[in-house]
Amino acid sequence: MTNKPQLRERYLKVRSMLSQKYLEECNKKITRKVIFFIEHYKLKRIGIFLSSKNEPETRNIINWCFENNIAVYVPRCLTGKVEMNFHLIKNLDTDIEYNSEYKIYDGAVDTPILKNANELDALFMPLVTYDNKLARIGNGKSFYDIWIENMNYQGYKIGLSQSTQLTNTPIITEAHDFNMNFVITEKEVNVAMIEEVEEEFDYDVTLWRFNDETIDN
Repeated sequence: MTNKPQLRERYLKVRSMLSQKYLEECNKKITRKVIFFIEHYKLKRIGIFLSSKNEPETRNIINWCFENNIAVYVPRCLTGKVEMNFHLIKNLDTDIEYNSEYKIYDGAVDTPILKNANELDALFMPLVTYDNKLARIGNGKSFYDIWIENMNYQGYKIGLSQSTQLTNTPIITEAHDFNMNFVITEKEVNVAMIEEVEEEFDYDVTLWRFNDETIDN
């Protein structure tokens, strides 16, 4: 039996107790690390969420992408369905709208829909908690799990989170769940701990640079 509901409740409570000052500092550091990641991997097209309360703020990342000719796709959750699309946006004032059903911001209905998921170089996702194998617990609707499976997305899956959301309890996953490739926090870029020797590991991860204090100055 999965332990996700219990861990979700616990870590939503943890996140709700974080101070505004701490959240603001996390946002600055996570933003810098994500921009460094995008530059390092020369990403040209990304999927990224529009953050809501206490999630790492993504709007500065998105604006930086606009300024640097990086295509930005954001989710749009379909009303009455556990289904979402990704929409291309070019302006945060005109290309997003409020979704009153889920109390989040979505890509506007009249913006272009991403047809081929694997045109994205990376997908940046929200999460509630994660473990040291980078199993992810979200808000419980399975929007990302379903989209990744249905669209056969094969690119980087990257969580954005405060470091407080790491659980020492292994997440008991379900058949539709997936693990992330990286989780970026204010402290570091996390790569999954692997108990067995991998046959091949081809991520070009310069962790010392991602974690270098000069990024945070």
